[in-house]
Amino acid sequence: MEAIKNISLGIIYGLWDSIRGIGLLWHIDAEINRINEEKEAERRRRKREREQRRNPSPTPSSAAAMAREELKELIQQRDIPDERSISSVFKRSDNNELTTKKPEKRIAKQVLKCCLLNGGFAWLSIVLFDQCVLPIVKFAISLFFSDDPSYFTYLWSYLQPVLSVIFGMTWLLPIFLLSKFVSSLWFAEIANSAYRIRKGKPQLIPNFSKLLADFLFNFLVQVLFLIQSMLVNLLPIPYIGEILCFIHLSLLYSLYCFEYKWFNMGWELHRRLNYIENNWPYFLGFGIPLTVLTNMTNSIIVSSCIFSIFFPLFILSGNEAIPIVDAANFSMRLFSPVIFTSNLIFTRGGPPKLNADKLVQQKKQLLIQQGKQLEEHNLIQQHIENEYLGRSRSRQTDEMPDESYNLQRQHSSRNSHSPSASSSQHRYQQPPNQPRVPSAKRT
Repeated sequence: MEAIKNISLGIIYGLWDSIRGIGLLWHIDAEINRINEEKEAERRRRKREREQRRNPSPTPSSAAAMAREELKELIQQRDIPDERSISSVFKRSDNNELTTKKPEKRIAKQVLKCCLLNGGFAWLSIVLFDQCVLPIVKFAISLFFSDDPSYFTYLWSYLQPVLSVIFGMTWLLPIFLLSKFVSSLWFAEIANSAYRIRKGKPQLIPNFSKLLADFLFNFLVQVLFLIQSMLVNLLPIPYIGEILCFIHLSLLYSLYCFEYKWFNMGWELHRRLNYIENNWPYFLGFGIPLTVLTNMTNSIIVSSCIFSIFFPLFILSGNEAIPIVDAANFSMRLFSPVIFTSNLIFTRGGPPKLNADKLVQQKKQLLIQQGKQLEEHNLIQQHIENEYLGRSRSRQTDEMPDESYNLQRQHSSRNSHSPSASSSQHRYQQPPNQPRVPSAKRT
């Protein structure tokens, strides 16, 4: 009973967070403008400090003099409130033009563009074709076959699909693909702007090849999971197939909504999928509103247009939401078959044995590489020890000549028969003493 309660609460909280986060659209632009103004004020303050450090002159600057003049004018205006000058009027108008800037609503504009592009062009063109173009063409053709209504019905049964295919190939498909491409760019911009407010700078996957592989694998997993949901819907058991398809789509749409946030956090695909599978009650409830909106029509193109219109709002909800974990004691491994199939496709259909052999080879190569690194480390350490020993030996050899010289001096002093007093005083051999010649005395 406790498990059912936790699962129900997880679904309810996910549903509430998906709807509540839409309100972020009304004040997220104000928060962005406030943060930008604070950064601009901080930048100006640092610039003033740098200028003051560069110009530490005691004389007042022109800016200070202008500030004092403005202060005097304000004091005079307070003393005489019923008078004003032309210059003050112009200054006020200039200051108002500089200071009063309209706040920029960047994210709201992006969401409005998505709604106009997908709802105004793609969806509206479908509605106009089905409700206006086809009835007008049908009425015009019926005027020529008014005498034979049966033949007109037979002709129209073949003509209507042909006209629909021509309209879809020449107008609807290019508009649909273009809107999808442009909307994806706007979706990324909306998600990044909302992420910078809450989390700061995005932490993307550093390696480009790893980033590209993650993108391709993610695209393949999402396509295969969508096909899996369609296959589940074909189950002959009443209501079971529809319920399973609804669960698949809810989890898939939750992945869409949270994917931008997790991607900016640096999460890889396997971590994102495991997080959804382990906390499936919350993400099931989070994806319910978007699933209900897209299932209101049987047309794939119309459903895609509805998805593109409301998806930016749920991106903001996903960025604002804090998922509830541990709501269920078991994980729902709905992505496991898709991941297995994607691995087979990326490995070109190789059996699992080959993958195991590759892992064994990689481990062997890793062990060999570690052994080589250990040998190189030992060689470097031995080289350092040899250099140290060589230096110590060179120091010993430098001290040896002094010791040998002392031994020679001791040996020579022992063997000499006529020692002199000066022999012990001089280090090197001195010339023989010459007899002193007395100088002639003056008489």
